[in-house]
Amino acid sequence: MKHFNIPALVLSATVLCSCQSDQQENTKELIVSDAQIVLSPVSGRPAAAYFILESKGINTILTDVEVPGAERVMLHETISKDGVTRMNSANAFPIKSGQTLTFSPGGKHAMIFGLKDVKPQQQVTMTLRFDNGETLTVDAATKSIGNAANGG
Repeated sequence: MKHFNIPALVLSATVLCSCQSDQQENTKELIVSDAQIVLSPVSGRPAAAYFILESKGINTILTDVEVPGAERVMLHETISKDGVTRMNSANAFPIKSGQTLTFSPGGKHAMIFGLKDVKPQQQVTMTLRFDNGETLTVDAATKSIGNAANGG
């Protein structure tokens, strides 16, 4: 008859289960950093949201950005073709596992229309929505267009 060290078996099973659980949690990890909203110097004009979105293990699609108090938010991408630069609306931005998407001036961004009573140096909450049903909420620092151009 073989003898088993029951405490060692239980510990081994626990470690294996926790490793698998960590792996599954990491496959759903999305990270947002450097979120900022750049306010227009002209009253009534839209603001722009910029951020860095990183997927640490899933393929998904960013489908929407919501900002409380805004009339609407639209995803856009600036594209240059044949010497002409234009801003096109986008329905969504796919992101693959291990990929980073940068939302920045002259590239991908979110246009925020009708954002009232927001001043530079405030925090505004943004919610990013994905096609798999996940949401990610982040606080974005508001900046005037001159401060954003100078990195702050």
